[in-house]
Amino acid sequence: MSTEIPVTRSIDFYEKNGEEFLGQFDISQIPLPFLLEIVSPNEDDPLLFDSYLMEKFQLDKINEMLETPIEYYLNKYEYFLGCTAIDGYYK
Repeated sequence: MSTEIPVTRSIDFYEKNGEEFLGQFDISQIPLPFLLEIVSPNEDDPLLFDSYLMEKFQLDKINEMLETPIEYYLNKYEYFLGCTAIDGYYK
């Protein structure tokens, strides 16, 4: 029996000088081992469930794995690696 939580992963973006959520890009097709190569997880978060602020080099690496690259504007927005449990998992 697997105890792995089914999740979707995304790049979420927000106003740079505010907290307004503006949207997200689904990156669920990118394998966790690849993400762990470019994002240093918190000590208590080995599976990257927390949110992580992304830098240019990380977004560029993610774009290499996507069929349709993310157009990002770091001067206007902040981008975060996000993780959400699939609907219904906790029911």
